[in-house]
Amino acid sequence: MLNKPGAFLKAVRTFFLRIWYRIYWKIFLWFWLGTCVLVTAVILTLLYTVEPGDFLPERRALLEELQSKSLMVDRAGFYNSAPIDVLEKVSRAMPLSSYTYLVLVSGDGRLISLGRYPLRKVRKTVFEMAPGSTPEIRLTEGQVIVGPATVRLRSEDYSFFMVKKRPRYLFSRVESITRSHPGYVWTALLVSVLLCLILTLYLVRPLRNLQNAVGLIANGDLSARVGRVVCKRHDEFGELGRDFDVMAEQLERLDQHKLQLLRNVSHELRSPLTRLQLSLALARNKTIGQAELEHDRIEREIGRLDEMIGRIILWSKMLTATSTEQAESFRLHDTVKMLVEDADFEAGAKNRSVELIHCDECTVQGNKNWLSSAVENIIRNAIRFAPEESAINVSLVKAQEAITLTVRDYGPGVPNDAVNHLFEPFYRVDETRGGDNSGSGLGMAIARAAVEGHGGTISARNVVPGLEITIFLPVNS
Repeated sequence: MLNKPGAFLKAVRTFFLRIWYRIYWKIFLWFWLGTCVLVTAVILTLLYTVEPGDFLPERRALLEELQSKSLMVDRAGFYNSAPIDVLEKVSRAMPLSSYTYLVLVSGDGRLISLGRYPLRKVRKTVFEMAPGSTPEIRLTEGQVIVGPATVRLRSEDYSFFMVKKRPRYLFSRVESITRSHPGYVWTALLVSVLLCLILTLYLVRPLRNLQNAVGLIANGDLSARVGRVVCKRHDEFGELGRDFDVMAEQLERLDQHKLQLLRNVSHELRSPLTRLQLSLALARNKTIGQAELEHDRIEREIGRLDEMIGRIILWSKMLTATSTEQAESFRLHDTVKMLVEDADFEAGAKNRSVELIHCDECTVQGNKNWLSSAVENIIRNAIRFAPEESAINVSLVKAQEAITLTVRDYGPGVPNDAVNHLFEPFYRVDETRGGDNSGSGLGMAIARAAVEGHGGTISARNVVPGLEITIFLPVNS
């Protein structure tokens, strides 16, 4: 219970910090603050420069207040009370928010005031106004003087005045306007908020469009563009949007050229490979029993080259296609079990084993061949670098959010600076992790392309000992 206030304050602080760190709210708050400061400055200027009697509503209100208070003085003086007692009685009846003190001037020039004695210039102004019969409103030494009104106390006529301190009067002035015209005040606030929001949205919207386009390109969608909404603008945002679209178009063109080059080169190499295989067969027939070792080596190299070209074609196809092509609903756990059984049989010949330590039942929608190729490449890679008499652990776990497939070996791992490069095409660790490094360098790249094609992610990390590859697939993949 004691921690609840602290947790609440921490949550409130975090909420406001998140708001403050967003440029949208920064721009909005600065605009609104500037608007409020400007409006406040205008209001204060009007309050300090415009005389109280220049506005008809205020003049009428002051004169009505003078009349009501003079009637109160008349009634209080009906009981032949002393003038000072009358002022005290009337002052007690006045509301606390009325910053007013009352003054009486007798016919022989005596000034009677309750509480505070008026300043010299105020007294002079009061004496100047006392002989008059029509009430006036004057401003003297920061004091608003209203009067005179004739009142009768103890069979003697007095000139009655109200004196208000101007700073307090200005506050009551604002309070009176707010109370009498609340609709205008709230309308002004709402209009200022609306205008600031529109201006802020006008400035931030192109940034958000640019942010979305950058995010799409970062995720591999090079066809993303900022759009006409931003590009048709004639300000700096429009220039930035147009430059960004040009850059994105060039990147897309370069990427398409790269993939097209890979496909063309791969297909063009297939023809000479076929001729090489035919020539090798003819050479074996012509030289029966001769140069068998050389022929076998040539055949192995041709096979490796043919496998590499096939992997390049598959990888480029994965990059340009989507997982919805040839999509089907299949039981991923059955596929993993089959791959583990085949891999364990092959690993046994190298004095290694592959174990399925956990396998949840799960069904996915996607390209079965792609995911099978991804898992197979990862397991084969682990077998290649696992030490003898060790096991490769495979687990398949299904949760509400994602399906997790983990493959771990107990080899030497990889250097920390190489972990993030394992899924790049043709990347090889210099030390080869102490194992066979005769692969094509595309197995992990194909695995990454297959997983990302299904909306998942793949990652690698060093464990002690060994390397662990983890695949996350969405449940609805």
